[in-house]
Amino acid sequence: MIDLEVLERHLTTKWVGRDRLLLEQTDSTNNYAKNPPRELINGSLILANYQLNGRGQSGKSWFGDAHKNLYFSIFTKPLKTEGLFLLSLISAHSVVESIRSYQFAHPLMNQIKIKWPNDVYIGEHKIAGILTENIFHGGFLKGSVIGTGWNIDQDHFPHNLQHRASSLRLLFAKDWVREELLARYLNYFEYYYSLWETEPLELVKALNTHLLGYNTSVRIVVDGLQVPGRFTCLGVDTRGYLRVLNKEKEVDTFTYEQIRIHPV
Repeated sequence: MIDLEVLERHLTTKWVGRDRLLLEQTDSTNNYAKNPPRELINGSLILANYQLNGRGQSGKSWFGDAHKNLYFSIFTKPLKTEGLFLLSLISAHSVVESIRSYQFAHPLMNQIKIKWPNDVYIGEHKIAGILTENIFHGGFLKGSVIGTGWNIDQDHFPHNLQHRASSLRLLFAKDWVREELLARYLNYFEYYYSLWETEPLELVKALNTHLLGYNTSVRIVVDGLQVPGRFTCLGVDTRGYLRVLNKEKEVDTFTYEQIRIHPV
């Protein structure tokens, strides 16, 4: 289980991760957060050593061994409903910033990117995925659950995942301390979440710096269909929509469900 003393030593947050539910295993930390045994507060952290049925975007499963990675969800009570998808990008961005904050010399350190809409890649390999789910009652937003699966010390993957999934340990051949990584993530998450509430324009400027394909030529798939031609990715806006520049120099805007981008 996570060593709370080590976590506390590196944690500087005021509210994110201060309330915690630590689990040996659960089907999904997101499911647990949506049906908790007690009331959660803004910033509650649900952390498991193992997920029996971890989930990603579009119902995809998440593979990972126990005691090697990070599986967690953060419960929040947003003060607004605009730009809720940015919460997924905040989580992905916090993963990127946490790794980059070590600042050690390695060529892959410059290849850590957010792959639209909700994954973190290092080069050609996925190392983290995010699933955000919003809880509504009677048409009112009661909470948002941001779940993250992050491969830290995973040393093997099923054959069908070996060419596109990896872990920090495999890519950097370095010993990583899960508690320290989690604390750095939570510190960054609180900072960028506060930007989302108060200065969303500053937030999206930060997010776009790590978005794979930003300000470059990309091909796009809209509603499952390849769109002919090349577009320029203009990044995400404060509503959480992705913008691309078409050949007529007009800006097209899409929700995260609609569009996938592929750098040329």
